[in-house]
Amino acid sequence: MAARHSKHTSSHNTGTGQYVMVTHHSLAACAEVATRGSVNTSVPYTPTTVEITPGPESNTVGIQVRDLLFFGGNPDNQSFHVAAVC
Repeated sequence: MAARHSKHTSSHNTGTGQYVMVTHHSLAACAEVATRGSVNTSVPYTPTTVEITPGPESNTVGIQVRDLLFFGGNPDNQSFHVAAVC
């Protein structure tokens, strides 16, 4: 569930560590960035990576969250920030 987002933009969890961000504009000419985040002011404890992946449609982008390889590299539901700059 998005904590803060632009109007007409949403995200949803499609599986463990798999998310899709959806907007009403095509993201084909946009740059996306995602980072590990937090839902409050504390520092996240579980070390994870966040990667941008292709979305199923031109107005979507995939986000994949995984534990660091040292900790197994498994998909993990953790907080993150994502932005698209067009």
